[in-house]
Amino acid sequence: MGGSSTGGRLNGDQWQIVGFSISGGEHGYDLRVVAAPRDVWEKIKAEDEAEIEATEFLVHDVDPLTILRQMTHAFELKLLLRGLDGRQVRVRALSDLPSELFVDEIFGPQD
Repeated sequence: MGGSSTGGRLNGDQWQIVGFSISGGEHGYDLRVVAAPRDVWEKIKAEDEAEIEATEFLVHDVDPLTILRQMTHAFELKLLLRGLDGRQVRVRALSDLPSELFVDEIFGPQD
């Protein structure tokens, strides 16, 4: 399967975006877009459980978090310790912490 787009753009006539990922860390983040060729996408039926072949594109010179803010009306991200090994965590109370009691103490002063 070819991994090219036309003219440095992901041509909507040729590709159907089926997902994206944001990865990175303290030195920055990458945005990757997963797209299936349009001719493959158009043959897929809702009841079909077959694998979809796609290409992952690294998008250059963008702030993935800005893109995420622009494309979502609501967003939730929850991270749990790997050591929980799939165990359910039940939240039984809600509370608030000022940033200096959590962020500044643990990660240092924020700009």
